[in-house]
Amino acid sequence: MPSRGATLAAMYGAAIAAAELSGSVFGAIPGAVFDAALAAALLIQFIWRPHAEGGRLLPALALVALIRPVSLAAALPTMQPLAWYVFAGLPLLVGAALAVRLVEEPAWQLHLRIKRPWLDASVAAAGVPTGLVCYFLLQPSPLLAPSSPVGYASMVAILLVFGGGLEELIFRGLVQSAAVQVVGNPLTGVAFTAALNMALYWGSGSIPYMLLMGVLGATYGLALLRGASLWGVALSHGLVLVTLALLTQALTR
Repeated sequence: MPSRGATLAAMYGAAIAAAELSGSVFGAIPGAVFDAALAAALLIQFIWRPHAEGGRLLPALALVALIRPVSLAAALPTMQPLAWYVFAGLPLLVGAALAVRLVEEPAWQLHLRIKRPWLDASVAAAGVPTGLVCYFLLQPSPLLAPSSPVGYASMVAILLVFGGGLEELIFRGLVQSAAVQVVGNPLTGVAFTAALNMALYWGSGSIPYMLLMGVLGATYGLALLRGASLWGVALSHGLVLVTLALLTQALTR
């Protein structure tokens, strides 16, 4: 029989996924309101009973629920896409930093120690071909217009930090580590985190791309179980985005 913490994680995870999927049915704003309400409920429950079973997972899930509302709030009609990455990412980065302070041993639980550098290098290198596949599945609009050397350098730095780095800190760092602890099964924790992460890509408009990101998330989670570090998977995810963006700049006319 599932523990109370595992049941709580499943219920909130399903609710967050439903909020993401509802955006395509009822519109982005109603979905964001649903997400914001879930984030409030998660934080209230955590404050009320911070040491209850599954308590550490609650603020991590609240961060996930806040991704859509914060992203919409940061979007302005005249804002450049790269600026949006920064303005949407900064409050989430602050929230993630605060959530890290709740982790008793972050170096170990968040996989911050580099124990197998060759595994990290292999995982990171896999981000380049994955970015190529993502380009053919998604074919997005260019992030830079017009492009310049400074623009390219800024784009790479922003995508590495606020794209791959921030997402992996939230999902593979905070959510997966707490989920594994709550459900008591590493593989179940990896699957839960990857499925939740995948739901956030519903808005991409490409089901194959969303499924690929789910597989990628599960692969990153399993790599952490095998001894990879969060730095390696974050760099890999960042290189997926950088490769996708560079191909888009080069091939879009």
